[in-house]
Amino acid sequence: MNSQTSMTATVISQDRASWSAVFALSLCVATLVASEFMPVSLLTPIAADLHLTEGQAGQTIAVSGVFAVLTSLFISVLMAGRALVGVAIGGFWSLSAATVMRLVPAADVPRGLAILNGVRPPAACCSTMAGMKSPSLSAPRCCAGAR
Repeated sequence: MNSQTSMTATVISQDRASWSAVFALSLCVATLVASEFMPVSLLTPIAADLHLTEGQAGQTIAVSGVFAVLTSLFISVLMAGRALVGVAIGGFWSLSAATVMRLVPAADVPRGLAILNGVRPPAACCSTMAGMKSPSLSAPRCCAGAR
């Protein structure tokens, strides 16, 4: 394949938008955000199913804070941990934006980024409401496969 043929193939692929890939990436963003917010709305059903107090169920979410306190005893471990978390979260958001920029033509980049980032607020709101309205779907027994 000569350079002119490969350049033509590149121009053609850049002109075509991959909107299905943008929507798939947006679905991943919505799932990521929803998985952060849903456990809070499920504390009461989790406590009832596991025969815990609501305070004990709340501690299951707060356990990450315990690890933060433990690592803060060793400042180098804390800094390394925070750096890794920052790289992971920042890397996800920057790479998702860069991916959208590669999937759609330059003129459609704002629309693609709006689709990608527009799912975050509804995902946060809907996940907590869904957890409150249908706790039986996400109760520990359901996750274990028992009904």
